[in-house]
Amino acid sequence: MTTQADTKKTYVLDGTLLEACSCGGPCPCWVGDDPDGGRCDSVNAYHIDRGRVGGVDVSNLSFVQVNQIPGNVLAGCESRVRRKVPARPGAGPRCGSWR
Repeated sequence: MTTQADTKKTYVLDGTLLEACSCGGPCPCWVGDDPDGGRCDSVNAYHIDRGRVGGVDVSNLSFVQVNQIPGNVLAGCESRVRRKVPARPGAGPRCGSWR
């Protein structure tokens, strides 16, 4: 039996998520249902107020993720994802094309 003492958290995050998509109402794609109209185009914006990932401080960072979901992801449809992670505040802009 695995206990809480046996497992280590690799991340702890506290922040905000903003999500918008082309589906009507709550996005069905995130729970494995078919997207409205057969396809979902969405954007997720995250801001981490406080957090650590693998021992690295990620507090006060933000990033955006753009998704194209061509069908039901549980039925094998592969989504396309693009992410843009800006530099830490005060470090200057990090603009350019998607990588």
